[in-house]
Amino acid sequence: ERDIEGIARLIEDNYNNTDSLQEAIAFVQQDMKEGMNYIIGVQDERVIGLMTWKMHDAPKHQLAELHKIAVSDTLKGTGIAKLLFVHALDHINEWYAKKGQKLRKLYVMTHDNNPRAIAFYKKLGFEKEVVLPNHYYKGVGEVVLGMYFDEGDDDA
Repeated sequence: ERDIEGIARLIEDNYNNTDSLQEAIAFVQQDMKEGMNYIIGVQDERVIGLMTWKMHDAPKHQLAELHKIAVSDTLKGTGIAKLLFVHALDHINEWYAKKGQKLRKLYVMTHDNNPRAIAFYKKLGFEKEVVLPNHYYKGVGEVVLGMYFDEGDDDA
């Protein structure tokens, strides 16, 4: 909560789903109410990066979505995003362990016209699964990339 303004600024700078800082703050607050988890990087009391994730459907499905990733423009390409991913993965695994489950699959979606993001996710170990045509925007496909872990329990 104390970092909400810094989080909102980073979202406002990196995504086109808000038109003002106040709208971005409201967006983050709503996200958190709906179960979105925020992993943030802070340097000198300034939010320099974030990664968000959420459980998909029910814990027994052992499925989570990596949702947003953003790094301060001046720090892109410095390894912060990878470090955030490592911390997010630890957080997700701890969350599922508390529920008596294991993460089976982590997925992420990104626009097919964003080769930098696709290359980043592949470098982390994600594999392309499918492209959803016109998913968010007409003429732009959404690439779904997945990463599988221990197959988990078969009774899910």
